[in-house]
Amino acid sequence: MESRPQRKTENLRIGRISIPHACYFITLCTESKQTNLTSQSIADTILNTWRRQHSDDDYVLHCATIMPDYIHWLCSLGTQLTLAQIVSKFKSKTTAALAE
Repeated sequence: MESRPQRKTENLRIGRISIPHACYFITLCTESKQTNLTSQSIADTILNTWRRQHSDDDYVLHCATIMPDYIHWLCSLGTQLTLAQIVSKFKSKTTAALAE
């Protein structure tokens, strides 16, 4: 049986810098390509998290989209958090809300 290639996402962090007010395009995919992000409750959770982080001045949300197995968003960083921190905060808020 042929093994599947492994993603090396840790390589994406090499040399990454976070510049306040710089614009970033972020993509997050579901684990194992699950296609449940467009269910109403999950989509609402994602939208509410984006809005909350925008309101908290973590970033300025320019636009975003939710697809069945991934999300995209375009934002400009604020001055308080790094890119890694806003992604981590987003994941923790959505995971917590979806676990309810």
